[in-house]
Amino acid sequence: MESRECSQCCCDFPLTDEYFHRDASKPDGFKTVCKMCRLEENKRKENDEIDDRIQKLEERGIKLLDTLVTGGSNIPHMAETYQRIMEVSAPSRAARREGSRSARLSASASR
Repeated sequence: MESRECSQCCCDFPLTDEYFHRDASKPDGFKTVCKMCRLEENKRKENDEIDDRIQKLEERGIKLLDTLVTGGSNIPHMAETYQRIMEVSAPSRAARREGSRSARLSASASR
């Protein structure tokens, strides 16, 4: 039975599906890294990705807490929002009132 040395752990294993994954691009049809080393490598990569995601979440949480502690968020309070809406709509209301007031004055003057 043929054997192969794993390129990562340098252990000799029989060249079978039990110890090595298949690889059609290789002349003998097997990868050069044993299944156990590939499993460890995949777990390490997955843990690194999880660590990166956790780090990003922590950074966002710290930024949010910092923003809240230093004076609130960028979201305006409801009263400020209402005031801004009223400021925008007030000129149009005043113009309508003025228009209806001048119409009433001209109607009363013509009587």
